[in-house]
Amino acid sequence: QEKALGPNHPLLAEGWISLGVLYYQQKRYELAEPAFKQAIVIYENANRPNPAYAASALLNLASIYLEQGRLTECEPLMERGLAIKKAQLGNDHPEIAVALYNQALLRQQQGRGAESLTLLRQAMDIHEARGELRDPEAMRTRNDLGDALAASGRLEDGERSIRQALVLREEVFGTNHPSVADSLVSLGDVEMLRGN
Repeated sequence: QEKALGPNHPLLAEGWISLGVLYYQQKRYELAEPAFKQAIVIYENANRPNPAYAASALLNLASIYLEQGRLTECEPLMERGLAIKKAQLGNDHPEIAVALYNQALLRQQQGRGAESLTLLRQAMDIHEARGELRDPEAMRTRNDLGDALAASGRLEDGERSIRQALVLREEVFGTNHPSVADSLVSLGDVEMLRGN
């Protein structure tokens, strides 16, 4: 396809993104990173780039860097990708909620807990406004919002949010699902913060 279209055709970027996502899901970050970088280069050089794909490449590369703890490299990619997504989709789209969630993880790793908490609230507000309470991303966000609230000293609010996530996760996934275990661990963390 590269021979027929040329090395910088936007359709090739879509292929690079798909390949990068596959490698990312396999946790083969050393292969995913160059795939996403190639997609970004193509979009940056395209006459009429597709902003949605450009944002996808940026945010996926940022996710790799976040996983690897490369926070300085992650932050500008995440901010740029989120800005593109907001310009394309508005502020209340589910993809914005996911991007805000990932930005909250970045802020948490940077030791910026108050900013992380704000971003998690914004993401949860989007899910709630759209009625997506049983969506796996919404349940994960609610659980992590509870973790952040508890870490900030708001133990009752944190526990309430985690318990809401737990109930939903049990209803959707059953009691033996890994996400249910995550909520139970979060409740245990709240009890530890209480000194129990």
